[in-house]
This record gives sequence, structure tokens and C-alpha cells, in this order.
Amino acid sequence: MAQPTQGNVLTLSATPNNSNPYTITGMQQSVGSNGLLVVMVTMRNTVGITSMTFGSNPANNTCNIQYAYNRSGLQQRMEVWYIENADTGSQNLVITFNNNQYNPCSFHMRSYTDCGGIGNVIANNGGSGTPKTNVLNLQQDDSHIMMTSCGVNQILTQQIPQGTNKTFTSHNTYKQVATGAYGTASYLAGNINIRGTATSGNLTVDAVEILGIVATPTITSSPNPVSGMVTFVGAGVSNIVTFVVGLTNSTGNDVLIASSNYFEFSNDGITFVAGILTIPNASLPKTVSVRLKSGLNYGSYYLGNNITSVGASTVSQITSGTVYDVPTTGISPSFRNGMTYVLGNGPSNETTSTLTATDIVPNEDLYINVAGTDFEVSLTSGGTFTQNLTIPRPISGTLNTTLYIRLDQNLPVGNYSTTATFETLGASPKNFVFQGSVTDPSTRRIFNVT
Repeated sequence: MAQPTQGNVLTLSATPNNSNPYTITGMQQSVGSNGLLVVMVTMRNTVGITSMTFGSNPANNTCNIQYAYNRSGLQQRMEVWYIENADTGSQNLVITFNNNQYNPCSFHMRSYTDCGGIGNVIANNGGSGTPKTNVLNLQQDDSHIMMTSCGVNQILTQQIPQGTNKTFTSHNTYKQVATGAYGTASYLAGNINIRGTATSGNLTVDAVEILGIVATPTITSSPNPVSGMVTFVGAGVSNIVTFVVGLTNSTGNDVLIASSNYFEFSNDGITFVAGILTIPNASLPKTVSVRLKSGLNYGSYYLGNNITSVGASTVSQITSGTVYDVPTTGISPSFRNGMTYVLGNGPSNETTSTLTATDIVPNEDLYINVAGTDFEVSLTSGGTFTQNLTIPRPISGTLNTTLYIRLDQNLPVGNYSTTATFETLGASPKNFVFQGSVTDPSTRRIFNVT
């Protein structure tokens, strides 16, 4: 909770007499956002204030009355006025009374920025014997407190809270006034005792709570949206993607994520929740895992999942994923041999197999991975051969192409055999076997002649 920022202060005692309206010069509203100017007036109760303005801008110079009370038995009147976001700089405060005020008045003014306005007040309309203690119920932590008292005799102390003396200015309005006492400690919301003492006799205790800016909790979620969750019909849950949830200006509340019929969430990437996922406040910011549920039909899934916390605006975390039909792949034939060459004359002759695939996932390629380095493959005869071949996905999602296979060059004499794998996302890998040989040119065949 942020405290208000106190600005300029002006305290004076004056007798308006025939000056009605009465003008006070020299008060300044501090520069900054969320401004507030508060005016406390104590005066004889035969006259009251009907209006008050601050500044020359008629669109934004009218003050508002917070409260006004006559003080029974003291023949005094206490009024509190305020204006929000007034013109900054030195301005005239113009006070209009309901009749000419020929008695001394006590004026105390304070300006603020970063202010949330006026909170609770103590507006005691009567006095009682010293010491006088009233209870101010603070709306929020870290508020500031303005205080004033009026009594029959000399006022000795102004205490915010009870037991802590604050400095003040004494005025005589035909009664004794203490004004300007001010509390700025890190008070907690709730009841606080405000006390005034005098040499003797009755006195009053008034107080005004000045609020700070209540920083609104804000949920953050990044990245948003998240996508890339993929699974297949009958294959169970999808892969996991993650995003980070945070809460700025936290008031200590947990964050909740409401899952849906399609997606489920987890705090640890292991245990997934199908209902409401609770993220403890102490763990924020938190990396959250999300995946598509199992048992979904073919199709694309896109949803906004509500993230909530007390006092914060709801954030919709967009999640998207897709359930595909299971791709099928094939190799024919799956066994290829006869690749051979005489030592030093490689590579071998080429042989072929046919590769087929259906329901290939969009944006997913197909792959041939040959074990070892003895054999190599290509999609074109006489083209570039490699042990790891990427086959771009056809636009149609269906593949029917020829694979060229050969025994690599520069191999020593011997027989060679290896396996290769044909795969794409979602399909069961298909394996096939290659065999070939390198022969010794010095080997001779002996024929029997008859």
C-alpha cells in the first residue's frame, strides 16, 4: 500500500470581518498525479461556510465539503473541505460565508499527490473532559492523519496515536484551537486511538484519514497465447507447453486458473488438474504447464481460460492445440540388397524403394535416418546422398515417392548391412534393411574345362 505524498502546508489565524468572500493567498497545490487539497476551518458557530474555491479555473476550482459540525457547549464550528486534482502552483483560496464573519478563524491546509482521497473521519460534535480520546477506524494501511482540537482552556498535547505527541499550532478563536497535528507513521488498517489533552475543561478531537493510492493487483501471463499442443486420435494427452503467471501489487491472494473440457493445467508439469488450478501466492511468479486432455476427437481446439485473483481483473489465457488422425507410413520393399562394387570403384549401383505416407501432420516433415555411415540415400538418382534425409511434407498431406539407396564409396572389402528408419510425427517408425558388399579385384574364379 503506497502512502500519500504530502506537499505544501499553510496554517494561519485570521478574522475575515467584512471580507465576504474571504481570500487566502499563498497556498500551493503540489505538482503530481492524484492531487488532493484539504482545508480545516475552526470558527465561531454563528457563521458557516457556503462555498469554497481554489484557483481561477471555473471548470476545476470548486471545493467539496467533507463535514461541518457545531461544537455543542463550545460555541465553535468545525468544517473540512477538499478539492481533488486542483490547479497546481500558488492559487487563491476563496471562502464564502453565509454571513460576515467578525470572529477569528483557524485555517489549516495541506496539499497531497499520489493520494487516494479522504478515508474515515472523527467528526465529534461535542466536547468532553480532558484527556479526550476518540477512535479513528483507518480504511487502509499507511494512511496519513490530520488532527485538530478545540477546547475551553489551553490545549497541551495532540497524540497520533495515543501516547505519541505531535507538533501543532495554537490559535485563539475565542476558544483554544490546536491545529496542524499530523501523523505519517506506517499505521495499519483498523482502529487507532487519537487523543488530545488540555490544562482543564472540555475539548474535542477531530481527525481525517488521508488515503494513499491502492495499487490494484494485476495478473500477468506470458506468453499469451500459447500454442503447439499436438496429439492424435486415441493417443492420449498432448505434449506440454508452458507459460508464466505473475501477480503485481499482490495483496497476498492466490491465483486461480479455470480449465476447460479440452485443456488441463499443472503447477509442476506432473500432476494436472481438470478443474480449478490454484497457484499459491507464495509461489508466484509460477511456470504453469498446459496440455490437451486425452480422449478428444479429431480437430483444432482454441480457448480462453480465465485466470483470476481477488481484486484483479480477469486475464484470459489463450491456449490452442490440435488432435490429428494418426499418420500411416509404408516402405516397399523394406529389404534391399545387391548393392556392390569392386574395391576402389565405389559408390555402388543404386537400388530403390517406394515411400508412402497419409495424414501427415501440417508443417511436419518426414525423415529417413540411416544407421552408421556405410549406406546413403537420396530422393533423386545421381543426386546428393546422405545418411539423414528430410522429406518436405507434400501440400496434400500424402506422400508417394521413390527412395534411392547405395553403398557408400571408399569402403574396404567386406559385406555390409544396416537398418534405416522412416518416421514422421504421430506415426509408428518403419524400419528397413540394406545389404551390400565390396569385392577384392584380385579374386579369381577357376573354371573346370572338359
